Amino acid sequence: MARIAKNSIEAVVAAADMLDIVGQHTQLKKAGANYMGRCPFHEERTASFSVNPAEKLYYCFGCGEGGDLLGFVQKKDNLDFAAAVETLADRYGVSLEYEEAGPGDADRKRRDRLRKLLEQACTYYERVLWEARGGAGARRATRRPGRAGRGGGW
Repeated sequence: MARIAKNSIEAVVAAADMLDIVGQHTQLKKAGANYMGRCPFHEERTASFSVNPAEKLYYCFGCGEGGDLLGFVQKKDNLDFAAAVETLADRYGVSLEYEEAGPGDADRKRRDRLRKLLEQACTYYERVLWEARGGAGARRATRRPGRAGRGGGW
């Protein structure tokens, strides 16, 4: 698999809206040139999380977590760098260009195959849960308000 070209990464970062992305995880309020909110990385009662939308940077004065737009997406969505770039490119309609394969591409191919396999397994078990006779007990348990069934819940 090829690496994402540097100019494509720059185009994705330029197209992405930092406030929109961070705003999915915490409510932000304007404070001067920046925006403040509660940190999405740790529990807190007061706003110590700062976002600079012009430079697309964030920093939490409480826990010290900070970085750029791509770092935020990587950390919050548990993605590697390339997957974060591809996710944002899809979201903002940016076409990606790729360069020659790099040394880490074999690992990436393996992860992609495993991810596809997990998605297929998820689809299969979801279908079994909602459509097969064997899933009837679980379906009944989820329909009863206030009761999660045996075992204490999901």
